[in-house]
Amino acid sequence: METKGTARPASSSLLTVSFILSALWLAACKDEITNITYERGSLTDPAIMPQVIFTFPAPNAVGPFEDIFNSGDGYYYPHFIIQFNKLINDGVFVVQFPGGTGENPSASGSIGGAITIEGFDEPTVVRLFDFYGPEYSDIFAFRVYPETGYYPPIPFEVDHTYTVTVDTSLEDINGNHLMTPYRFSFSPEPFFRVVGVFPTDGVTDLPTTQSYIDISFNSTITPPLLSLIQVQPQIQGTWQIDMDSSRAFLYPYSFFDFNTTYSITLSQDAEDRFGNSLTGGFQSTFSTSPFEVKSSSPQDGDMDVSPGAFISAQFTGYVDTATIRSSFAITPNNAGEFTIYSDGSGFAFYPLNGLLVSTTHSITLSPSLTAWNGTTLSPPTSWSFTTEQFRVTSSYPSEGEKNVFRWHWINVNCNSPLDSSTVSTAFSVSPPIAGSISYYQNSTSFVFIPSTLLDRYQLYTVTISKALRTAHSEVLLEPYTFSFMTGP
Repeated sequence: METKGTARPASSSLLTVSFILSALWLAACKDEITNITYERGSLTDPAIMPQVIFTFPAPNAVGPFEDIFNSGDGYYYPHFIIQFNKLINDGVFVVQFPGGTGENPSASGSIGGAITIEGFDEPTVVRLFDFYGPEYSDIFAFRVYPETGYYPPIPFEVDHTYTVTVDTSLEDINGNHLMTPYRFSFSPEPFFRVVGVFPTDGVTDLPTTQSYIDISFNSTITPPLLSLIQVQPQIQGTWQIDMDSSRAFLYPYSFFDFNTTYSITLSQDAEDRFGNSLTGGFQSTFSTSPFEVKSSSPQDGDMDVSPGAFISAQFTGYVDTATIRSSFAITPNNAGEFTIYSDGSGFAFYPLNGLLVSTTHSITLSPSLTAWNGTTLSPPTSWSFTTEQFRVTSSYPSEGEKNVFRWHWINVNCNSPLDSSTVSTAFSVSPPIAGSISYYQNSTSFVFIPSTLLDRYQLYTVTISKALRTAHSEVLLEPYTFSFMTGP
Protein backbone atom coordinates (compact mmCIF):
# COMPACT_ATOMS: atom_id res chain seq x y z
CA MET A 1 0.00 0.00 0.00
CA GLU A 2 1.44 3.37 -1.01
CA THR A 3 1.49 6.31 1.37
CA LYS A 4 1.33 9.92 0.23
CA GLY A 5 4.75 11.53 0.57
CA THR A 6 6.64 8.29 -0.05
CA ALA A 7 8.60 8.33 -3.31
CA ARG A 8 7.95 5.49 -5.73
CA PRO A 9 10.84 4.28 -7.93
CA ALA A 10 11.00 5.97 -11.32
CA SER A 11 12.08 4.00 -14.35
CA SER A 12 15.67 4.79 -15.34
CA SER A 13 14.74 4.33 -19.00
CA LEU A 14 11.95 6.91 -18.71
CA LEU A 15 14.25 9.30 -16.89
CA THR A 16 16.64 8.96 -19.80
CA VAL A 17 13.79 9.58 -22.26
CA SER A 18 12.72 12.56 -20.14
CA PHE A 19 16.21 14.03 -20.22
CA ILE A 20 16.52 13.57 -23.98
CA LEU A 21 13.09 15.09 -24.64
CA SER A 22 13.92 17.96 -22.32
CA ALA A 23 17.21 18.65 -24.08
CA LEU A 24 15.69 18.48 -27.56
CA TRP A 25 12.53 20.47 -26.93
CA LEU A 26 14.00 23.02 -24.56
CA ALA A 27 16.83 23.64 -27.03
CA ALA A 28 14.36 24.01 -29.88
CA CYS A 29 12.26 26.40 -27.82
CA LYS A 30 15.13 28.26 -26.12
CA ASP A 31 13.88 31.68 -27.20
CA GLU A 32 10.64 31.04 -25.33
CA ILE A 33 12.22 29.98 -22.03
CA THR A 34 12.59 32.56 -19.27
CA ASN A 35 13.45 32.31 -15.59
CA ILE A 36 13.40 28.51 -15.29
CA THR A 37 15.56 27.85 -12.24
CA TYR A 38 15.25 24.60 -10.35
CA GLU A 39 17.49 21.68 -9.43
CA ARG A 40 16.78 18.29 -10.98
CA GLY A 41 17.25 16.80 -7.53
CA SER A 42 13.96 18.39 -6.50
CA LEU A 43 12.06 16.24 -9.01
CA THR A 44 11.46 13.65 -6.28
CA ASP A 45 11.35 15.86 -3.13
CA PRO A 46 8.06 15.03 -1.32
CA ALA A 47 8.07 18.47 0.35
CA ILE A 48 7.79 20.26 -3.00
CA MET A 49 4.36 20.55 -4.58
CA PRO A 50 4.00 19.97 -8.33
CA GLN A 51 3.62 22.96 -10.61
CA VAL A 52 4.00 23.89 -14.27
CA ILE A 53 7.35 25.60 -14.93
CA PHE A 54 7.41 25.76 -18.73
CA THR A 55 5.06 25.52 -21.69
CA PHE A 56 5.54 25.67 -25.41
CA PRO A 57 3.97 27.72 -26.83
CA ALA A 58 4.47 30.17 -23.98
CA PRO A 59 1.44 31.73 -22.29
CA ASN A 60 -0.21 34.37 -24.53
CA ALA A 61 2.26 33.66 -27.35
CA VAL A 62 1.25 34.37 -30.95
CA GLY A 63 2.54 32.15 -33.77
CA PRO A 64 3.26 30.81 -36.20
CA PHE A 65 5.69 28.56 -34.33
CA GLU A 66 8.30 26.09 -35.52
CA ASP A 67 8.12 22.53 -34.19
CA ILE A 68 4.35 22.65 -33.55
CA PHE A 69 1.80 20.42 -35.25
CA ASN A 70 0.23 21.41 -38.53
CA SER A 71 -0.92 19.34 -41.50
CA GLY A 72 2.09 20.35 -43.62
CA ASP A 73 5.71 20.58 -42.47
CA GLY A 74 4.74 20.07 -38.82
CA TYR A 75 2.75 16.87 -39.12
CA TYR A 76 5.15 14.88 -36.92
CA TYR A 77 5.24 17.42 -34.08
CA PRO A 78 3.02 17.74 -30.98
CA HIS A 79 0.41 20.46 -30.44
CA PHE A 80 2.00 21.70 -27.22
CA ILE A 81 4.53 20.80 -24.51
CA ILE A 82 4.36 21.14 -20.73
CA GLN A 83 7.19 20.76 -18.21
CA PHE A 84 6.73 20.29 -14.47
CA ASN A 85 9.03 20.74 -11.49
CA LYS A 86 8.37 17.15 -10.38
CA LEU A 87 8.29 13.70 -11.91
CA ILE A 88 4.71 12.94 -12.94
CA ASN A 89 3.05 9.60 -13.56
CA ASP A 90 2.12 9.81 -17.24
CA GLY A 91 -0.86 7.58 -16.50
CA VAL A 92 -2.79 10.68 -15.41
CA PHE A 93 -2.71 11.87 -19.04
CA VAL A 94 -3.98 8.63 -20.53
CA VAL A 95 -7.43 8.87 -22.07
CA GLN A 96 -9.55 5.78 -21.49
CA PHE A 97 -11.74 4.82 -24.42
CA PRO A 98 -14.83 2.71 -23.67
CA GLY A 99 -14.53 -0.50 -25.64
CA GLY A 100 -10.75 -0.25 -25.70
CA THR A 101 -7.80 0.02 -23.34
CA GLY A 102 -5.48 2.92 -22.60
CA GLU A 103 -4.53 4.97 -25.64
CA ASN A 104 -6.61 2.91 -28.08
CA PRO A 105 -7.51 5.30 -30.93
CA SER A 106 -9.94 2.90 -32.55
CA ALA A 107 -12.57 2.96 -29.79
CA SER A 108 -15.21 5.66 -29.58
CA GLY A 109 -15.97 8.04 -26.70
CA SER A 110 -13.56 9.24 -24.04
CA ILE A 111 -13.29 9.89 -20.32
CA GLY A 112 -10.44 10.91 -18.05
CA GLY A 113 -7.14 12.67 -18.75
CA ALA A 114 -5.70 15.55 -16.71
CA ILE A 115 -5.25 17.87 -19.74
CA THR A 116 -8.00 19.58 -21.73
CA ILE A 117 -7.94 22.21 -24.46
CA GLU A 118 -10.56 24.77 -25.52
CA GLY A 119 -10.78 26.66 -28.79
CA PHE A 120 -11.49 24.03 -31.43
CA ASP A 121 -14.80 24.01 -33.27
CA GLU A 122 -15.43 20.35 -32.38
CA PRO A 123 -15.15 18.22 -29.24
CA THR A 124 -11.55 17.11 -28.70
CA VAL A 125 -9.41 14.92 -26.53
CA VAL A 126 -5.76 15.49 -25.55
CA ARG A 127 -3.46 12.51 -25.77
CA LEU A 128 0.21 11.96 -25.02
CA PHE A 129 2.43 12.40 -28.07
CA ASP A 130 4.28 9.23 -27.07
CA PHE A 131 3.05 6.82 -24.39
CA TYR A 132 5.37 4.11 -23.02
CA GLY A 133 3.96 3.93 -19.52
CA PRO A 134 2.74 4.00 -17.03
CA GLU A 135 6.06 5.67 -16.16
CA TYR A 136 7.42 8.94 -14.74
CA SER A 137 8.81 12.03 -16.45
CA ASP A 138 8.84 15.81 -15.97
CA ILE A 139 8.27 16.91 -19.57
CA PHE A 140 5.42 15.82 -21.81
CA ALA A 141 4.35 16.47 -25.37
CA PHE A 142 0.68 16.31 -26.34
CA ARG A 143 -1.47 15.96 -29.42
CA VAL A 144 -5.13 16.86 -29.94
CA TYR A 145 -7.58 14.46 -31.59
CA PRO A 146 -11.32 14.32 -32.26
CA GLU A 147 -13.21 13.20 -29.16
CA THR A 148 -14.02 9.93 -30.92
CA GLY A 149 -10.31 9.11 -30.69
CA TYR A 150 -9.92 8.59 -34.43
CA TYR A 151 -6.87 9.73 -36.39
CA PRO A 152 -5.59 12.05 -37.76
CA PRO A 153 -4.74 14.75 -35.21
CA ILE A 154 -6.71 17.99 -35.52
CA PRO A 155 -4.81 20.97 -36.98
CA PHE A 156 -4.97 24.34 -35.30
CA GLU A 157 -7.44 26.70 -36.96
CA VAL A 158 -6.63 30.13 -38.31
CA ASP A 159 -7.22 33.15 -36.05
CA HIS A 160 -8.18 30.99 -33.06
CA THR A 161 -6.93 31.26 -29.48
CA TYR A 162 -6.59 28.03 -27.52
CA THR A 163 -6.59 27.52 -23.77
CA VAL A 164 -4.98 24.47 -22.18
CA THR A 165 -5.99 23.44 -18.65
CA VAL A 166 -4.06 21.13 -16.35
CA ASP A 167 -6.47 20.04 -13.64
CA THR A 168 -5.80 19.07 -10.02
CA SER A 169 -6.02 15.34 -10.70
CA LEU A 170 -2.37 15.63 -11.76
CA GLU A 171 -0.23 13.69 -9.29
CA ASP A 172 3.54 13.71 -8.88
CA ILE A 173 5.82 10.80 -7.97
CA ASN A 174 5.20 11.45 -4.25
CA GLY A 175 1.42 11.47 -4.54
CA ASN A 176 1.16 15.27 -4.29
CA HIS A 177 -1.48 16.96 -6.45
CA LEU A 178 -1.45 20.22 -8.35
CA MET A 179 -2.92 22.67 -5.83
CA THR A 180 -4.95 24.70 -8.35
CA PRO A 181 -5.69 24.19 -12.06
CA TYR A 182 -3.09 25.71 -14.38
CA ARG A 183 -4.19 27.42 -17.59
CA PHE A 184 -2.32 29.00 -20.47
CA SER A 185 -3.53 30.38 -23.80
CA PHE A 186 -1.83 30.86 -27.15
CA SER A 187 -2.67 31.70 -30.79
CA PRO A 188 -0.64 29.32 -33.01
CA GLU A 189 -2.01 30.24 -36.45
CA PRO A 190 -2.87 33.95 -36.64
CA PHE A 191 -3.23 33.98 -40.44
CA PHE A 192 -3.91 31.71 -43.43
CA ARG A 193 -0.62 30.46 -44.91
CA VAL A 194 1.18 27.74 -46.85
CA VAL A 195 2.97 25.38 -44.46
CA GLY A 196 4.61 23.00 -46.92
CA VAL A 197 5.29 22.53 -50.62
CA PHE A 198 6.70 19.82 -52.85
CA PRO A 199 8.93 20.20 -54.78
CA THR A 200 10.80 22.07 -52.06
CA ASP A 201 11.26 25.75 -52.76
CA GLY A 202 14.63 26.36 -54.42
CA VAL A 203 15.46 22.75 -55.27
CA THR A 204 17.62 22.65 -58.39
CA ASP A 205 17.94 18.97 -59.22
CA LEU A 206 14.47 17.44 -59.08
CA PRO A 207 14.27 14.12 -60.95
CA THR A 208 11.36 14.12 -63.39
CA THR A 209 10.35 10.76 -61.91
CA GLN A 210 8.88 12.94 -59.13
CA SER A 211 6.52 14.90 -61.36
CA TYR A 212 3.82 16.22 -59.06
CA ILE A 213 3.11 19.31 -56.94
CA ASP A 214 1.80 19.17 -53.35
CA ILE A 215 0.90 22.36 -51.45
CA SER A 216 -0.12 22.12 -47.77
CA PHE A 217 -2.07 24.83 -45.98
CA ASN A 218 -2.75 25.51 -42.31
CA SER A 219 -6.49 25.54 -42.94
CA THR A 220 -9.08 23.70 -44.97
CA ILE A 221 -9.46 24.85 -48.57
CA THR A 222 -12.17 24.69 -51.24
CA PRO A 223 -12.09 24.19 -55.05
CA PRO A 224 -12.17 27.95 -55.90
CA LEU A 225 -8.64 28.25 -54.48
CA LEU A 226 -7.31 25.72 -57.00
CA SER A 227 -8.13 28.00 -59.93
CA LEU A 228 -5.85 30.68 -58.46
CA ILE A 229 -2.71 28.48 -58.44
CA GLN A 230 -0.45 29.47 -61.35
CA VAL A 231 2.45 27.32 -62.58
CA GLN A 232 4.93 28.63 -65.17
CA PRO A 233 5.85 27.20 -67.60
CA GLN A 234 2.33 25.86 -67.76
CA ILE A 235 1.81 22.23 -66.79
CA GLN A 236 -1.19 20.38 -68.10
CA GLY A 237 -2.83 18.38 -65.35
CA THR A 238 -5.57 18.15 -62.73
CA TRP A 239 -5.57 19.90 -59.35
CA GLN A 240 -7.25 18.00 -56.54
CA ILE A 241 -7.88 18.55 -52.83
CA ASP A 242 -6.70 15.86 -50.42
CA MET A 243 -9.04 13.99 -48.06
CA ASP A 244 -8.22 16.24 -45.09
CA SER A 245 -9.08 19.30 -47.27
CA SER A 246 -5.85 21.13 -46.40
CA ARG A 247 -3.64 20.02 -49.29
CA ALA A 248 -3.74 20.71 -53.03
CA PHE A 249 -2.19 18.20 -55.46
CA LEU A 250 -1.34 18.64 -59.12
CA TYR A 251 -1.19 15.41 -61.10
CA PRO A 252 0.31 16.30 -64.51
CA TYR A 253 -0.86 14.54 -67.64
CA SER A 254 2.81 14.05 -68.50
CA PHE A 255 6.20 14.28 -66.77
CA PHE A 256 7.92 17.58 -66.06
CA ASP A 257 10.35 18.75 -68.73
CA PHE A 258 14.05 18.09 -68.16
CA ASN A 259 16.38 20.94 -67.17
CA THR A 260 13.54 23.43 -66.64
CA THR A 261 12.79 25.98 -63.90
CA TYR A 262 9.16 26.19 -62.78
CA SER A 263 7.47 28.77 -60.57
CA ILE A 264 4.36 28.28 -58.44
CA THR A 265 2.36 31.40 -57.55
CA LEU A 266 -0.76 31.87 -55.46
CA SER A 267 -2.13 35.38 -55.00
CA GLN A 268 -3.22 36.86 -51.69
CA ASP A 269 -6.79 36.78 -53.03
CA ALA A 270 -6.82 33.06 -52.24
CA GLU A 271 -9.03 32.22 -49.26
CA ASP A 272 -9.54 29.25 -47.00
CA ARG A 273 -12.95 27.73 -46.29
CA PHE A 274 -13.63 30.38 -43.64
CA GLY A 275 -12.82 33.39 -45.83
CA ASN A 276 -9.32 34.07 -44.44
CA SER A 277 -7.04 35.56 -47.13
CA LEU A 278 -3.59 34.14 -47.90
CA THR A 279 -1.42 36.78 -46.22
CA GLY A 280 1.27 37.96 -48.62
CA GLY A 281 0.36 35.35 -51.21
CA PHE A 282 2.77 32.49 -51.98
CA GLN A 283 5.58 31.88 -54.47
CA SER A 284 7.98 28.97 -54.90
CA THR A 285 10.39 27.81 -57.60
CA PHE A 286 12.05 24.52 -58.45
CA SER A 287 14.23 23.22 -61.27
CA THR A 288 14.32 19.76 -62.79
CA SER A 289 17.53 17.90 -63.53
CA PRO A 290 18.82 17.33 -67.04
CA PHE A 291 18.46 13.73 -68.22
CA GLU A 292 21.51 12.14 -66.64
CA VAL A 293 22.73 9.31 -64.46
CA LYS A 294 21.36 9.94 -60.97
CA SER A 295 23.28 7.14 -59.30
CA SER A 296 25.37 4.13 -60.21
CA SER A 297 26.68 1.04 -58.51
CA PRO A 298 29.57 0.59 -58.26
CA GLN A 299 30.21 4.33 -58.12
CA ASP A 300 32.88 6.11 -60.11
CA GLY A 301 36.27 5.59 -58.48
CA ASP A 302 35.21 2.74 -56.20
CA MET A 303 38.04 0.39 -55.21
CA ASP A 304 38.01 -3.22 -53.99
CA VAL A 305 34.66 -3.93 -55.61
CA SER A 306 33.56 -7.53 -55.34
CA PRO A 307 34.05 -9.40 -58.65
CA GLY A 308 30.64 -10.93 -58.00
CA ALA A 309 28.94 -7.51 -58.06
CA PHE A 310 26.41 -6.43 -60.65
CA ILE A 311 26.36 -3.01 -62.34
CA SER A 312 23.40 -0.69 -62.11
CA ALA A 313 22.44 2.82 -63.17
CA GLN A 314 19.43 4.94 -62.25
CA PHE A 315 18.46 8.06 -64.16
CA THR A 316 16.80 11.39 -63.37
CA GLY A 317 13.92 10.47 -65.66
CA TYR A 318 12.21 7.53 -67.29
CA VAL A 319 14.24 5.80 -69.98
CA ASP A 320 13.33 4.56 -73.42
CA THR A 321 14.12 1.00 -72.36
CA ALA A 322 14.61 -0.12 -75.96
CA THR A 323 17.80 1.99 -76.10
CA ILE A 324 19.54 0.59 -73.00
CA ARG A 325 21.20 -2.57 -74.34
CA SER A 326 22.62 -1.00 -77.49
CA SER A 327 24.03 1.99 -75.59
CA PHE A 328 25.83 0.00 -72.87
CA ALA A 329 29.52 -0.92 -73.11
CA ILE A 330 31.85 -2.44 -70.52
CA THR A 331 35.66 -2.55 -70.78
CA PRO A 332 37.15 -5.15 -70.54
CA ASN A 333 34.31 -6.74 -72.50
CA ASN A 334 32.08 -9.06 -70.50
CA ALA A 335 28.97 -11.00 -71.44
CA GLY A 336 25.96 -10.54 -69.23
CA GLU A 337 22.22 -10.10 -68.84
CA PHE A 338 20.15 -6.94 -68.33
CA THR A 339 17.28 -6.34 -65.95
CA ILE A 340 15.21 -3.21 -66.54
CA TYR A 341 13.70 -1.55 -63.47
CA SER A 342 9.96 -2.04 -63.33
CA ASP A 343 9.34 1.72 -63.31
CA GLY A 344 11.65 2.29 -66.30
CA SER A 345 14.04 4.60 -64.43
CA GLY A 346 17.16 2.41 -64.64
CA PHE A 347 18.73 -0.98 -65.25
CA ALA A 348 21.08 -3.59 -63.82
CA PHE A 349 23.71 -5.60 -65.72
CA TYR A 350 24.70 -9.03 -64.38
CA PRO A 351 28.00 -10.43 -65.77
CA LEU A 352 27.47 -14.12 -66.53
CA ASN A 353 30.81 -15.19 -65.07
CA GLY A 354 31.45 -12.26 -62.77
CA LEU A 355 33.84 -9.38 -63.27
CA LEU A 356 37.56 -9.84 -63.79
CA VAL A 357 39.47 -9.66 -60.51
CA SER A 358 42.02 -6.92 -59.68
CA THR A 359 40.94 -5.05 -62.79
CA THR A 360 39.77 -1.53 -63.57
CA HIS A 361 36.44 -1.65 -65.42
CA SER A 362 34.95 1.22 -67.40
CA ILE A 363 31.25 1.64 -68.14
CA THR A 364 30.14 3.85 -71.03
CA LEU A 365 26.63 4.82 -72.08
CA SER A 366 26.50 6.12 -75.64
CA PRO A 367 24.30 9.03 -76.85
CA SER A 368 21.93 6.47 -78.32
CA LEU A 369 20.44 6.06 -74.83
CA THR A 370 17.45 8.40 -74.57
CA ALA A 371 14.66 9.33 -72.18
CA TRP A 372 11.03 8.42 -72.81
CA ASN A 373 10.59 11.64 -74.83
CA GLY A 374 13.76 11.32 -76.91
CA THR A 375 15.96 13.55 -74.73
CA THR A 376 19.61 12.47 -75.04
CA LEU A 377 21.73 11.63 -72.01
CA SER A 378 23.76 14.51 -70.51
CA PRO A 379 27.42 13.93 -69.60
CA PRO A 380 29.12 12.41 -67.76
CA THR A 381 28.10 9.17 -69.41
CA SER A 382 30.95 6.95 -68.20
CA TRP A 383 32.44 5.81 -64.91
CA SER A 384 35.03 3.32 -63.72
CA PHE A 385 35.83 1.16 -60.72
CA THR A 386 38.40 -1.45 -59.69
CA THR A 387 37.71 -4.96 -58.44
CA GLU A 388 39.51 -6.70 -55.59
CA GLN A 389 41.61 -9.84 -55.85
CA PHE A 390 40.06 -13.30 -55.86
CA ARG A 391 39.61 -14.55 -52.29
CA VAL A 392 37.55 -16.68 -49.93
CA THR A 393 35.24 -14.32 -48.04
CA SER A 394 33.82 -16.61 -45.36
CA SER A 395 33.15 -20.16 -44.26
CA TYR A 396 30.79 -22.09 -42.09
CA PRO A 397 31.81 -23.38 -39.65
CA SER A 398 33.98 -20.32 -39.18
CA GLU A 399 37.57 -20.25 -38.00
CA GLY A 400 37.89 -21.39 -34.37
CA GLU A 401 34.25 -22.39 -33.95
CA LYS A 402 33.56 -24.99 -31.26
CA ASN A 403 30.76 -27.48 -30.56
CA VAL A 404 29.87 -27.76 -34.22
CA PHE A 405 27.08 -30.25 -34.91
CA ARG A 406 28.55 -33.53 -36.16
CA TRP A 407 26.15 -33.70 -39.11
CA HIS A 408 26.94 -30.17 -40.26
CA TRP A 409 27.84 -29.34 -43.87
CA ILE A 410 30.90 -27.23 -44.67
CA ASN A 411 30.20 -24.06 -46.64
CA VAL A 412 32.82 -21.98 -48.45
CA ASN A 413 32.00 -18.55 -49.91
CA CYS A 414 34.14 -16.63 -52.39
CA ASN A 415 33.87 -13.20 -54.00
CA SER A 416 33.69 -14.38 -57.62
CA PRO A 417 31.88 -17.09 -59.62
CA LEU A 418 33.97 -20.27 -59.59
CA ASP A 419 35.30 -22.70 -62.16
CA SER A 420 33.41 -25.74 -60.88
CA SER A 421 35.99 -28.14 -62.31
CA THR A 422 38.63 -26.85 -59.86
CA VAL A 423 36.59 -27.02 -56.64
CA SER A 424 37.10 -30.73 -55.79
CA THR A 425 40.85 -30.49 -56.43
CA ALA A 426 41.25 -27.39 -54.27
CA PHE A 427 39.20 -28.63 -51.29
CA SER A 428 40.66 -30.85 -48.55
CA VAL A 429 39.92 -31.70 -44.90
CA SER A 430 42.24 -33.07 -42.25
CA PRO A 431 41.60 -35.62 -40.91
CA PRO A 432 39.91 -36.77 -44.13
CA ILE A 433 36.10 -36.93 -44.35
CA ALA A 434 34.16 -38.90 -46.93
CA GLY A 435 31.58 -36.83 -48.75
CA SER A 436 30.61 -34.92 -51.87
CA ILE A 437 30.70 -31.34 -53.12
CA SER A 438 27.59 -29.49 -54.25
CA TYR A 439 27.96 -26.49 -56.53
CA TYR A 440 25.66 -24.37 -58.70
CA GLN A 441 26.78 -23.05 -62.07
CA ASN A 442 28.15 -19.48 -61.85
CA SER A 443 27.88 -19.60 -58.08
CA THR A 444 30.39 -17.90 -55.79
CA SER A 445 30.16 -20.65 -53.15
CA PHE A 446 30.12 -24.42 -52.71
CA VAL A 447 29.11 -26.93 -50.03
CA PHE A 448 30.87 -30.07 -48.83
CA ILE A 449 28.33 -32.65 -47.61
CA PRO A 450 29.83 -35.37 -45.34
CA SER A 451 28.47 -38.85 -46.05
CA THR A 452 28.72 -39.83 -42.34
CA LEU A 453 28.61 -38.08 -38.99
CA LEU A 454 31.79 -36.23 -38.07
CA ASP A 455 33.81 -37.58 -35.14
CA ARG A 456 33.07 -36.37 -31.61
CA TYR A 457 35.27 -33.60 -30.21
CA GLN A 458 37.45 -33.68 -33.28
CA LEU A 459 39.50 -30.74 -34.53
CA TYR A 460 39.10 -30.48 -38.32
CA THR A 461 41.17 -28.26 -40.59
CA VAL A 462 39.86 -27.26 -44.01
CA THR A 463 42.20 -26.01 -46.72
CA ILE A 464 41.29 -24.32 -49.99
CA SER A 465 44.41 -24.49 -52.13
CA LYS A 466 45.64 -22.22 -54.90
CA ALA A 467 44.21 -24.71 -57.37
CA LEU A 468 40.84 -22.99 -57.02
CA ARG A 469 40.01 -20.85 -60.07
CA THR A 470 37.36 -18.30 -60.99
CA ALA A 471 35.14 -18.74 -64.03
CA HIS A 472 37.68 -16.51 -65.81
CA SER A 473 40.52 -18.92 -64.76
CA GLU A 474 41.96 -16.46 -62.25
CA VAL A 475 43.90 -18.05 -59.40
CA LEU A 476 43.57 -17.87 -55.63
CA LEU A 477 46.76 -16.04 -54.60
CA GLU A 478 47.07 -17.67 -51.17
CA PRO A 479 45.62 -20.89 -49.69
CA TYR A 480 42.72 -20.36 -47.31
CA THR A 481 42.63 -22.44 -44.11
CA PHE A 482 40.18 -22.63 -41.22
CA SER A 483 39.66 -25.03 -38.32
CA PHE A 484 36.69 -26.00 -36.15
CA MET A 485 35.92 -28.40 -33.30
CA THR A 486 32.92 -30.71 -33.25
CA GLY A 487 30.73 -31.26 -30.22
CA PRO A 488 29.49 -34.42 -28.51
